[in-house]
Amino acid sequence: VWRTLKRLRSARRKSAPWLVSLLALGTTILLVLVVPVFENFFEARPPDEPAMAAPLTSHPGREGAPALSSDGKMVAYPWTQPDMEDSEIYVREFPAGLDRKLTADGRNSNPVWSHDGRWIAYRHGLSSYLFQLRLMRSDGSDNHVLARLGPFSLPPTTGLAWSPDGAWLVASDVQTPGESEALFRIDRRSGAKTRLTTPLANSVGDSSPAISWSGKFLAFARLEHYGLGDIWVVPIGRNGLPTAAARQVTHQNTRAATPAWMPRDREIVFHSGFDYSQLVRIRADGGGQPITLRFGDGCEHPSIDRSGDIVFTRQHIQMNINLVALNAKGFPVGKSRLIAPSTRMDQFPRFLPDGKGIVFQSNRNGSSEIWTAKPDGSDALTLTSLRANSERPRPSPDGSTIVFESNATGIVKLYTVPISGGKPTRITYGAGADKGAAWSEDGRWIYFSSDREGRAAIYRAAAGGGPVQRVADGAAANLTDPVVSAGYLYFNRRENGQNLVWRESRVTGRGKLLTNDAYYADYWPSIRGLYYSSDSSGRRTLLLQRPGAFEASVVLSSDKPMDGPVVSKDGSRLLFFQLEEWTKNLFFSKLRN
Repeated sequence: VWRTLKRLRSARRKSAPWLVSLLALGTTILLVLVVPVFENFFEARPPDEPAMAAPLTSHPGREGAPALSSDGKMVAYPWTQPDMEDSEIYVREFPAGLDRKLTADGRNSNPVWSHDGRWIAYRHGLSSYLFQLRLMRSDGSDNHVLARLGPFSLPPTTGLAWSPDGAWLVASDVQTPGESEALFRIDRRSGAKTRLTTPLANSVGDSSPAISWSGKFLAFARLEHYGLGDIWVVPIGRNGLPTAAARQVTHQNTRAATPAWMPRDREIVFHSGFDYSQLVRIRADGGGQPITLRFGDGCEHPSIDRSGDIVFTRQHIQMNINLVALNAKGFPVGKSRLIAPSTRMDQFPRFLPDGKGIVFQSNRNGSSEIWTAKPDGSDALTLTSLRANSERPRPSPDGSTIVFESNATGIVKLYTVPISGGKPTRITYGAGADKGAAWSEDGRWIYFSSDREGRAAIYRAAAGGGPVQRVADGAAANLTDPVVSAGYLYFNRRENGQNLVWRESRVTGRGKLLTNDAYYADYWPSIRGLYYSSDSSGRRTLLLQRPGAFEASVVLSSDKPMDGPVVSKDGSRLLFFQLEEWTKNLFFSKLRN
């Protein structure tokens, strides 16, 4: 396939000048005679793209966000080899050539070429939260630090951009530790920084900058949290400073990130979704309908050259559900074991209240759907077939009904489905994304997090649907992932860059901080205390915070990330899911302009 594409590229570049001129003249006359004058710069998109993409690399391990040079002759990318944590920057001729390693000090990512192809900028990690912005020549020489980025309150998202004239770059940074990421213009010579955007408070922030080919527009991702964000575009001057307000381009209620500009500045390709991401093409003014490029799921980080060649990553993730028995004190008895194993992503398991089964989400049939299985993981059956991202199932107290979230209608809303099967029923409507559902103890209410009024707060709706009531508002904080247990409402409170697990009495309304050590929002209250996952030790661990204890106790520890602990009603068993395999390779294709 790559030989065919290479011949097409070569033929295009070697076309006779008189033929190119004739075609251009004919096209111009046709446009003048047929196409009406538009009020803006943008035009309609071409038909759906062909489903053709060829592998560019097949290295073991993970190859990260690639960067095509402007002329399409070279590609740079970071590569993390198997059983390694550090990544190095490599370059090769595109689409075929030998890999050349340019760095050797680890933690290197996000390469981006200057438009003249002479320099590569990239990020070098000093820690998970602090980075250097470095520059080096295309052969790896003259490697030097331009600026420091961070410290961030969370591991930062991706992206760097270089101005067409090479005089400045754009990167995510913070002025004050703990604040949300914003975009900054960084001078190529002095490293001086100028703030360009102001993200939402207590959000992940602004990242993934991409400057259009003319240098007149800056696209970026604005993430409310790691699972939700949109693409925005702001006009900029020659100095990189905004000349008008930023405009939101996507409204998909999913994680939209890593935009890349098509030639002529009229369209953007970005990835949509989190673990099941796909590449999407949309007009840069937000008009029309987005088109999903049929390259499959797991596609991220597109990079496009001046001719429309595209390179992107495609990842394969395997996550498996594990079960371990617990003793009377809440700690493991023996080793954990896999249940309901597959080669895809099985996540967020929950026990049925009677202990006779489990429910979980899996993409083993392609899209993420809700599944059930026996307690040992056998006889796994799909409960939904919405062909969407249907996630995070929660069984009702009597075990008859499952509530889950799905973007089946384009916006993330809550649905219920009988445990015996049947057609799912949508129970929430209105603006915003509704996520992280949990049942009240009597089964009458469903609690959830929503950003329908701006900042994420906790709401509830009757189990059969109906008016929505707000029950907890964090004022300056985002509240997510509620759980109702023993007369308390638990939720994750994101405040000043920290994820705090909070407990609030349903009777008095008094709140209490339980831990600020939880990894994002993975926690579960039980009869013995709060189980949660943490990575503060450098390894992913499952911990138990007992009532009144000064420190949490380690339940399980592993080099493989562990998430989503949940304990059976009688406290005798613990479920969690664990990363087994994660590979990323580069693919490429040709997009029609």
